[in-house]
Amino acid sequence: MKISSSDIKILQPWSTFVMKLKMPDSLVELGLKMTDEALVEKNKPYGKSLAGQLEQEWGLEYKLDLEEFSDLKYYLKEASSKYAILANTQSNTDKENQNSSDVTISKIWSVHQYDGDYNPIHIHTAQISATFYLKIPKYLPSKKQHQEHSNDDGSIVFINNSANNNGMGGLVRWGNVGSLKISPEVGDIYLFPSSMYHTVYPFRTKTGKEERRSVSFNVFVS
Repeated sequence: MKISSSDIKILQPWSTFVMKLKMPDSLVELGLKMTDEALVEKNKPYGKSLAGQLEQEWGLEYKLDLEEFSDLKYYLKEASSKYAILANTQSNTDKENQNSSDVTISKIWSVHQYDGDYNPIHIHTAQISATFYLKIPKYLPSKKQHQEHSNDDGSIVFINNSANNNGMGGLVRWGNVGSLKISPEVGDIYLFPSSMYHTVYPFRTKTGKEERRSVSFNVFVS
């Protein structure tokens, strides 16, 4: 007797995952406006409480609550809710038709990264964390272009507690890997568990003054 896909139920309550979306251009523009204003106003410095080895990190809660940024706030909460639903479905595999989850953005801040700035390996204190990208500069070529890590500059790396499953023989390509390296583009948004370790590599640009701008936020699920 053949096994059909409808016969199969995957039980994977221990899985951690990163969810990627592409933000509409209109929301990227809103994000740029919001962070431009915060960079000028400098009302809420966040740098001393964050892991990033950089000078420009600004709290945005007071901006996100303004009516002009309501579309952006709605999108970020909707994306967080979708992530929470997927995560909850994995850990509660006997529940069906889970289609809503109440979420609260607890903190949100801009990250203005320049040559030599970086974020060391760290975690966040919430349930869901996310980052989206508003500016990506053109990096100088790697100093060692023909090696495995030649495209690391400016990447964000997510680190899991899994390793290659070398006992799988021919299935090793499907084994879990310990890290996920991503070279983000403008408009990318990544959501992940707040307890997932991650880091951001430094980079170099031609002028030494070009900006890589992102916004990070933390979410609690009701």
